[in-house]
Amino acid sequence: MGEQIDQLQKLKNKLEKDKQNVKSELEDLRAQLDHAQKGKASAEKLSKQLEQQLSDLQVKLDDSFKQINDVTSQKTKLFGENSDLVK
Repeated sequence: MGEQIDQLQKLKNKLEKDKQNVKSELEDLRAQLDHAQKGKASAEKLSKQLEQQLSDLQVKLDDSFKQINDVTSQKTKLFGENSDLVK
């Protein structure tokens, strides 16, 4: 009977140790998950900021092309008027 009690106590101790190991591993995994979630949120925020910057730059680029086209048209018109005046 005493031997059975010893075996049960050893088994209980082993299970308690295993339980603590699992708890510790779970805490580590939760910390890793939390870190990953924060990293994901940060990356998503940065992505949105960069997308907005890209959009803003695209608008500026489109405006610059429009200005270039307007100036080119004016230049062509002025060359034509100048040509008419020289004749």
